[in-house]
Amino acid sequence: MTIRQAIAGLFILCMYSAPSFSQIHIAVASNFKPTLELLISDYMQFRIDNGLAPIKITVSSGSTGTLFAQISHGAPFDLLMAADSASVDRLQQQLNLPEKNAFVYAIGALVFHCQENAPHNLHMLTEWQGSYGQANEKLAPYGRATTEVVNQLNWVGNSVITATNVAQVSHFIATGAIDCGFTAKSLLSPETETRQYFDIPSDMHQPIVQKALVLTPNHVEYVDEFKQYVVNQGLEIIRKSGYLTAHE
Repeated sequence: MTIRQAIAGLFILCMYSAPSFSQIHIAVASNFKPTLELLISDYMQFRIDNGLAPIKITVSSGSTGTLFAQISHGAPFDLLMAADSASVDRLQQQLNLPEKNAFVYAIGALVFHCQENAPHNLHMLTEWQGSYGQANEKLAPYGRATTEVVNQLNWVGNSVITATNVAQVSHFIATGAIDCGFTAKSLLSPETETRQYFDIPSDMHQPIVQKALVLTPNHVEYVDEFKQYVVNQGLEIIRKSGYLTAHE
């Protein structure tokens, strides 16, 4: 580890341990939280490399529906990174925010993930039987996409275990609470083998267009700077995390 990386890591630790002094408070959909943490670390290094003082960032994650409700009731977030576009569009109108405050930052991918061997083609997925996990379609865009897929599979006899969000689905699979479930590709661990998941064809559900919204003029300079970093320097990290971007 280099000295610069150590410094960046120290500031990451500070931003989580002292949220009351944070410069930016980001609300992020659970599927994107691991990627956001990578982006923040790299952003801190970017500021150091450019002779700028690191800033503190607090992260709160959950389903998009839950975050939407919190913001609607006055939660003091500076930036929302949702797992869909509809929620952002509604908030933008509800809060009377300008169009420039909203931007697409990623396009999500849905997978069917299993502890052991997963179906490796659509025919096998159609024939698959068992209990599976999915995110709540009323709260999570990945849950809505899953429902669209399951409706096309015409499963008979398969039972569903509903989680609040896709991060919880992945947790259920990792702990052995369930064998398989629909989750975000970005939440697969680096150790996940290709035989353990099947990429759901994107034409089986509406595109999971993940949109962000700048919510407050407070600290707008930092929020805008982070926004510009995400849609420029951060694209490679986003792609490596299992997403497409708006330019693809």
